[in-house]
Amino acid sequence: MHDNMALKLSEVSDDIEKAGIPLWGDLPALDLYMDQVIILLNGYLRMIKDENGENEQITKNMINNYVKMKVVPAPVKKKYSKTHIAYLVIVCVMKQIYSISMIKNMLPDFDDEQGIIKTYNCFVRSFKKAVNEDIGGMINEIDEENGVLELSSKAIALKLLAEKVIR
Repeated sequence: MHDNMALKLSEVSDDIEKAGIPLWGDLPALDLYMDQVIILLNGYLRMIKDENGENEQITKNMINNYVKMKVVPAPVKKKYSKTHIAYLVIVCVMKQIYSISMIKNMLPDFDDEQGIIKTYNCFVRSFKKAVNEDIGGMINEIDEENGVLELSSKAIALKLLAEKVIR
């Protein structure tokens, strides 16, 4: 594979690893206000870029919309707990490929704390595994000329498979 494609894949892998989405036990133990949540999420999710290659910023409006759509539980006395952070991380990452209604179907009910802990930790571990093993393995497999098409084809196939399982 050409060095340019290998470099790009390596950069993506490094960006995701540096962002370091934490497991449940490493999420803040104290409840946070909206501004603190935004800073925290933008740090965790700095690997997500917009169409211009800039960091996609999580905003107050985005969070409020997720609460209104009942995909994230409402804050308690304007504060957000670990549970809120977990839902927000999953939603913000998953919305890169799924609709909000599809994501909502994947998540446990708000009153199922053990369910969100299990779901969140599974998501984080799976995401890290995909970065470390899958992207790492692709560095030497994807060729420069057709790399984007190969990656897109794999992404589409995996998305279709996941959607089939969700439904």
